[in-house]
Amino acid sequence: MILVLLGAVPAALAAVDVTWIESDSLENGKQPEDFLSGVDGLVVAPGFGGRGIEGKIRAIQHSREGGLPFLGICLGLQLLCESSEEGNSECLGIIPGAVKRFTKPLKVPHMGWSKVEKPMHPIFRGIDDGSYFY
Repeated sequence: MILVLLGAVPAALAAVDVTWIESDSLENGKQPEDFLSGVDGLVVAPGFGGRGIEGKIRAIQHSREGGLPFLGICLGLQLLCESSEEGNSECLGIIPGAVKRFTKPLKVPHMGWSKVEKPMHPIFRGIDDGSYFY
C-alpha cells in the first residue's frame, strides 16, 4: 500500500492500493505513525501555497527515519531543500539551497489545475470529461 498526501493523478495509481489523506491533518496533534503505519511507501504530491506544508514535512521526516520509500512531486520534492518561497517555509535541509520563485523575464511553465477534455488514453480511465486534474 502507498500513502499519497493531498491529491495527484488517481487514475495513474489505479493499480496500486492507495490511501489518501489531507496533509494538514498531520498538523493538528496527530502523529505521522497514526497514518503511516503499515504502508509500503509515501508519495508527497503537489501543494498549494502554505496549506499542509508542516504535515508534509512531518510525514517526510517520519518516512526518512523509518526507512520508508519516499517520492516527492513538485512541492513534495521542494520540501527536501533548506527553505521554499512557496508558503515561505523552512524545510528539511536535506538538499542544500532554497527554492525560489521564477522572476521576470523568465517564462513560467504551467503548473496547476487543468480540465481533462475527451480523455481517450487508458490513464484517464474513470475520469469524466471536464474533470479537473493537476
